Amino acid sequence: MRKNIISMIIILFVFSLLIPFISSCGNKPVNDVFGTGTGLTDSATDEALKGTTGDAVSKESINNEIDNTSVQNKDVNNFTTPEAAIEHFVNAIKNNDVKGALETCAIDESSEGYDFIGTANRLKVLMPTINLAPSNYKMYIDINKLIQAASIGNQIKLFVYSFFTTEGLDGKPVVITSDNQATDFVSAADPQGLSKLILKEIGIPDKSIMYSDKNIENFNKHAQLYGADEQTERVVLYELNGEYYCGGFQIMRYKNNWKIISLYSNLAGQSPYGTVTKITQVEFEQILQ
Repeated sequence: MRKNIISMIIILFVFSLLIPFISSCGNKPVNDVFGTGTGLTDSATDEALKGTTGDAVSKESINNEIDNTSVQNKDVNNFTTPEAAIEHFVNAIKNNDVKGALETCAIDESSEGYDFIGTANRLKVLMPTINLAPSNYKMYIDINKLIQAASIGNQIKLFVYSFFTTEGLDGKPVVITSDNQATDFVSAADPQGLSKLILKEIGIPDKSIMYSDKNIENFNKHAQLYGADEQTERVVLYELNGEYYCGGFQIMRYKNNWKIISLYSNLAGQSPYGTVTKITQVEFEQILQ
Protein backbone atom coordinates (compact mmCIF):
# COMPACT_ATOMS: atom_id res chain seq x y z
CA MET A 1 0.00 0.00 0.00
CA ARG A 2 2.80 2.37 0.94
CA LYS A 3 4.62 1.59 -2.33
CA ASN A 4 1.49 2.42 -4.35
CA ILE A 5 1.10 5.78 -2.58
CA ILE A 6 4.75 6.65 -3.22
CA SER A 7 4.38 5.67 -6.91
CA MET A 8 1.29 7.85 -7.25
CA ILE A 9 3.09 10.83 -5.70
CA ILE A 10 5.99 10.42 -8.14
CA ILE A 11 3.61 10.26 -11.14
CA LEU A 12 1.77 13.41 -10.00
CA PHE A 13 5.06 15.24 -9.48
CA VAL A 14 6.36 14.34 -12.96
CA PHE A 15 3.04 15.36 -14.54
CA SER A 16 3.18 18.73 -12.77
CA LEU A 17 6.57 19.36 -14.35
CA LEU A 18 5.23 18.54 -17.82
CA ILE A 19 2.20 20.87 -17.64
CA PRO A 20 4.14 24.07 -18.50
CA PHE A 21 5.83 22.32 -21.43
CA ILE A 22 2.56 20.92 -22.80
CA SER A 23 0.86 24.29 -22.43
CA SER A 24 3.68 26.08 -24.27
CA CYS A 25 3.31 23.72 -27.24
CA GLY A 26 -0.09 25.15 -28.07
CA ASN A 27 -1.15 24.13 -31.58
CA LYS A 28 2.35 23.47 -32.87
CA PRO A 29 2.79 20.38 -35.07
CA VAL A 30 4.48 17.46 -33.32
CA ASN A 31 7.61 17.88 -35.48
CA ASP A 32 7.97 21.52 -34.39
CA VAL A 33 7.85 20.54 -30.73
CA PHE A 34 9.99 17.43 -30.69
CA GLY A 35 12.02 17.88 -33.92
CA THR A 36 11.99 15.53 -36.87
CA GLY A 37 15.37 13.98 -36.17
CA THR A 38 16.08 13.97 -39.92
CA GLY A 39 17.97 17.20 -40.38
CA LEU A 40 15.45 18.20 -43.08
CA THR A 41 13.34 20.71 -41.13
CA ASP A 42 14.49 23.57 -43.36
CA SER A 43 14.29 21.65 -46.64
CA ALA A 44 12.09 22.06 -49.67
CA THR A 45 10.28 18.91 -48.55
CA ASP A 46 8.81 20.69 -45.55
CA GLU A 47 7.72 23.56 -47.78
CA ALA A 48 5.86 21.09 -50.00
CA LEU A 49 3.72 20.17 -47.00
CA LYS A 50 2.71 23.78 -46.32
CA GLY A 51 0.81 26.45 -48.19
CA THR A 52 2.32 29.84 -48.91
CA THR A 53 1.09 31.06 -45.53
CA GLY A 54 2.15 27.94 -43.65
CA ASP A 55 -1.38 26.48 -43.62
CA ALA A 56 -2.08 22.80 -44.21
CA VAL A 57 -2.73 21.75 -47.80
CA SER A 58 -4.81 18.92 -49.24
CA LYS A 59 -3.56 15.37 -49.75
CA GLU A 60 -4.01 15.92 -53.48
CA SER A 61 -1.62 18.88 -53.39
CA ILE A 62 0.97 16.88 -51.48
CA ASN A 63 0.73 13.99 -53.94
CA ASN A 64 1.08 16.40 -56.87
CA GLU A 65 4.21 17.90 -55.29
CA ILE A 66 5.77 14.45 -54.92
CA ASP A 67 4.82 13.36 -58.45
CA ASN A 68 5.67 16.55 -60.34
CA THR A 69 8.67 18.01 -58.56
CA SER A 70 12.07 16.91 -57.43
CA VAL A 71 14.56 17.95 -54.80
CA GLN A 72 16.77 19.22 -57.61
CA ASN A 73 16.02 20.93 -60.91
CA LYS A 74 16.16 18.53 -63.85
CA ASP A 75 15.99 21.31 -66.48
CA VAL A 76 19.70 22.06 -66.49
CA ASN A 77 22.51 21.57 -68.98
CA ASN A 78 24.51 18.38 -68.84
CA PHE A 79 27.99 18.67 -67.37
CA THR A 80 30.15 16.92 -69.94
CA THR A 81 33.29 16.94 -67.79
CA PRO A 82 33.95 16.70 -64.04
CA GLU A 83 35.50 20.16 -64.25
CA ALA A 84 32.30 21.65 -65.72
CA ALA A 85 30.24 20.33 -62.79
CA ILE A 86 32.76 21.66 -60.25
CA GLU A 87 32.94 25.09 -61.86
CA HIS A 88 29.16 25.38 -61.88
CA PHE A 89 28.99 24.28 -58.23
CA VAL A 90 31.64 26.73 -57.04
CA ASN A 91 30.13 29.63 -58.96
CA ALA A 92 26.72 28.86 -57.40
CA ILE A 93 28.17 28.71 -53.88
CA LYS A 94 30.06 31.95 -54.48
CA ASN A 95 26.71 33.58 -55.27
CA ASN A 96 24.89 31.91 -52.35
CA ASP A 97 22.78 29.98 -54.87
CA VAL A 98 22.00 26.65 -53.19
CA LYS A 99 19.57 25.60 -55.93
CA GLY A 100 22.29 26.16 -58.52
CA ALA A 101 24.74 24.09 -56.47
CA LEU A 102 22.25 21.21 -56.20
CA GLU A 103 21.91 21.17 -60.00
CA THR A 104 25.37 19.62 -60.09
CA CYS A 105 24.65 16.91 -57.50
CA ALA A 106 23.56 13.34 -58.23
CA ILE A 107 20.57 13.44 -55.89
CA ASP A 108 17.98 12.09 -58.33
CA GLU A 109 20.32 9.86 -60.30
CA SER A 110 21.82 8.07 -57.30
CA SER A 111 18.41 7.70 -55.64
CA GLU A 112 16.77 6.21 -58.72
CA GLY A 113 19.70 3.98 -59.64
CA TYR A 114 20.74 2.71 -56.22
CA ASP A 115 21.40 -1.05 -56.17
CA PHE A 116 20.41 -2.25 -52.69
CA ILE A 117 21.04 -5.93 -53.47
CA GLY A 118 24.35 -5.23 -55.20
CA THR A 119 25.56 -3.16 -52.24
CA ALA A 120 24.63 -5.88 -49.74
CA ASN A 121 26.28 -8.60 -51.81
CA ARG A 122 29.47 -6.58 -52.30
CA LEU A 123 29.82 -5.68 -48.62
CA LYS A 124 28.52 -9.10 -47.46
CA VAL A 125 26.30 -7.36 -44.92
CA LEU A 126 22.84 -5.77 -44.70
CA MET A 127 22.79 -2.27 -43.20
CA PRO A 128 19.21 -0.96 -43.56
CA THR A 129 19.81 1.81 -41.00
CA ILE A 130 22.69 3.23 -43.07
CA ASN A 131 22.19 2.31 -46.72
CA LEU A 132 19.73 3.89 -49.11
CA ALA A 133 16.46 2.04 -49.69
CA PRO A 134 15.82 -0.34 -52.61
CA SER A 135 15.12 1.68 -55.75
CA ASN A 136 12.70 -0.99 -56.97
CA TYR A 137 9.84 0.99 -55.44
CA LYS A 138 8.80 4.59 -56.10
CA MET A 139 8.17 5.36 -52.44
CA TYR A 140 11.73 4.35 -51.57
CA ILE A 141 13.12 6.43 -54.44
CA ASP A 142 11.35 9.48 -52.99
CA ILE A 143 12.81 8.67 -49.56
CA ASN A 144 16.27 8.19 -51.07
CA LYS A 145 16.08 11.67 -52.58
CA LEU A 146 15.40 13.15 -49.16
CA ILE A 147 18.34 11.25 -47.67
CA GLN A 148 20.72 12.25 -50.45
CA ALA A 149 19.61 15.89 -50.37
CA ALA A 150 20.15 15.98 -46.60
CA SER A 151 23.57 14.37 -46.93
CA ILE A 152 24.92 16.71 -49.62
CA GLY A 153 23.16 19.65 -47.97
CA ASN A 154 25.06 19.05 -44.73
CA GLN A 155 28.32 18.79 -46.65
CA ILE A 156 27.60 22.07 -48.43
CA LYS A 157 26.89 23.75 -45.08
CA LEU A 158 30.20 22.56 -43.62
CA PHE A 159 32.02 23.37 -46.87
CA VAL A 160 30.88 26.99 -46.53
CA TYR A 161 31.61 27.14 -42.79
CA SER A 162 35.16 25.91 -43.30
CA PHE A 163 36.20 29.02 -45.25
CA PHE A 164 35.50 31.08 -42.12
CA THR A 165 36.20 28.84 -39.12
CA THR A 166 37.52 25.46 -38.02
CA GLU A 167 35.55 25.45 -34.76
CA GLY A 168 33.55 22.24 -34.34
CA LEU A 169 34.07 21.08 -37.92
CA ASP A 170 35.75 17.87 -36.78
CA GLY A 171 32.40 16.57 -35.54
CA LYS A 172 33.20 17.11 -31.87
CA PRO A 173 30.97 19.38 -29.73
CA VAL A 174 32.49 22.74 -28.81
CA VAL A 175 32.14 23.76 -25.17
CA ILE A 176 30.85 27.33 -24.80
CA THR A 177 33.38 29.35 -22.80
CA SER A 178 32.08 32.88 -23.39
CA ASP A 179 28.69 34.56 -23.76
CA ASN A 180 29.51 35.79 -27.28
CA GLN A 181 30.92 32.55 -28.68
CA ALA A 182 27.80 31.47 -30.61
CA THR A 183 27.13 35.05 -31.76
CA ASP A 184 30.71 35.35 -33.02
CA PHE A 185 30.36 32.06 -34.92
CA VAL A 186 27.21 33.28 -36.70
CA SER A 187 28.86 36.57 -37.63
CA ALA A 188 32.03 34.88 -38.89
CA ALA A 189 30.14 32.34 -41.00
CA ASP A 190 28.25 34.91 -43.10
CA PRO A 191 28.12 33.26 -46.58
CA GLN A 192 28.22 36.67 -48.24
CA GLY A 193 31.92 36.49 -47.46
CA LEU A 194 32.28 34.00 -50.32
CA SER A 195 31.60 36.69 -52.94
CA LYS A 196 35.36 37.01 -53.51
CA LEU A 197 36.00 33.26 -53.69
CA ILE A 198 38.32 32.31 -56.57
CA LEU A 199 38.66 28.84 -58.06
CA LYS A 200 42.38 28.70 -58.83
CA GLU A 201 42.94 25.15 -60.04
CA ILE A 202 41.24 21.76 -60.46
CA GLY A 203 43.52 18.75 -60.36
CA ILE A 204 43.62 14.96 -60.21
CA PRO A 205 44.85 13.60 -56.86
CA ASP A 206 47.61 10.99 -56.72
CA LYS A 207 47.58 10.01 -60.39
CA SER A 208 49.57 6.81 -59.78
CA ILE A 209 46.71 5.45 -57.69
CA MET A 210 43.86 7.15 -59.55
CA TYR A 211 44.75 5.49 -62.84
CA SER A 212 45.80 2.11 -61.46
CA ASP A 213 43.79 -0.82 -62.80
CA LYS A 214 42.67 -1.79 -59.29
CA ASN A 215 41.42 1.68 -58.42
CA ILE A 216 39.57 2.09 -61.72
CA GLU A 217 37.90 -1.28 -61.12
CA ASN A 218 36.88 -0.33 -57.56
CA PHE A 219 35.65 3.13 -58.55
CA ASN A 220 33.54 1.78 -61.38
CA LYS A 221 32.04 -0.99 -59.24
CA HIS A 222 31.14 1.63 -56.65
CA ALA A 223 29.62 3.88 -59.33
CA GLN A 224 27.44 1.06 -60.62
CA LEU A 225 25.88 0.67 -57.17
CA TYR A 226 24.50 4.19 -57.61
CA GLY A 227 23.36 3.68 -61.19
CA ALA A 228 26.39 5.43 -62.69
CA ASP A 229 28.84 4.38 -65.38
CA GLU A 230 32.07 5.76 -63.97
CA GLN A 231 33.57 7.47 -60.91
CA THR A 232 36.49 9.82 -60.46
CA GLU A 233 37.83 12.37 -57.99
CA ARG A 234 39.17 15.89 -58.17
CA VAL A 235 40.91 18.25 -55.76
CA VAL A 236 40.46 22.00 -55.96
CA LEU A 237 42.61 24.95 -54.96
CA TYR A 238 40.64 28.01 -53.84
CA GLU A 239 41.71 31.52 -52.93
CA LEU A 240 39.78 33.77 -50.56
CA ASN A 241 41.06 37.04 -49.14
CA GLY A 242 44.66 36.13 -49.88
CA GLU A 243 44.47 32.68 -48.26
CA TYR A 244 44.59 29.35 -50.12
CA TYR A 245 42.27 26.43 -49.37
CA CYS A 246 42.01 22.86 -50.65
CA GLY A 247 38.82 20.87 -51.12
CA GLY A 248 37.74 17.88 -53.15
CA PHE A 249 34.96 16.11 -55.00
CA GLN A 250 33.80 12.59 -55.77
CA ILE A 251 32.02 12.68 -59.11
CA MET A 252 30.09 10.07 -61.08
CA ARG A 253 29.21 9.91 -64.77
CA TYR A 254 25.63 9.14 -65.81
CA LYS A 255 25.90 8.60 -69.57
CA ASN A 256 27.32 11.96 -70.75
CA ASN A 257 26.51 13.84 -67.56
CA TRP A 258 28.95 14.20 -64.66
CA LYS A 259 27.36 14.75 -61.24
CA ILE A 260 28.85 15.41 -57.80
CA ILE A 261 28.31 12.66 -55.22
CA SER A 262 30.42 14.02 -52.32
CA LEU A 263 32.50 17.08 -51.42
CA TYR A 264 35.78 15.34 -50.60
CA SER A 265 38.50 13.22 -52.15
CA ASN A 266 39.37 9.86 -50.61
CA LEU A 267 42.64 9.68 -52.51
CA ALA A 268 43.70 13.04 -51.07
CA GLY A 269 42.82 11.89 -47.56
CA GLN A 270 40.27 14.64 -47.03
CA SER A 271 37.59 14.89 -44.36
CA PRO A 272 34.29 13.15 -45.26
CA TYR A 273 32.49 16.18 -43.79
CA GLY A 274 33.24 18.09 -47.01
CA THR A 275 35.32 20.83 -45.40
CA VAL A 276 38.21 22.71 -47.00
CA THR A 277 41.56 23.21 -45.28
CA LYS A 278 44.17 25.93 -45.55
CA ILE A 279 47.05 24.99 -47.80
CA THR A 280 49.96 26.48 -49.75
CA GLN A 281 50.26 26.30 -53.51
CA VAL A 282 53.33 24.06 -53.12
CA GLU A 283 51.42 21.65 -50.88
CA PHE A 284 48.57 21.53 -53.40
CA GLU A 285 50.94 20.61 -56.22
CA GLN A 286 52.29 17.77 -54.08
CA ILE A 287 48.77 16.28 -53.83
CA LEU A 288 48.67 16.07 -57.62
CA GLN A 289 51.90 14.07 -57.95
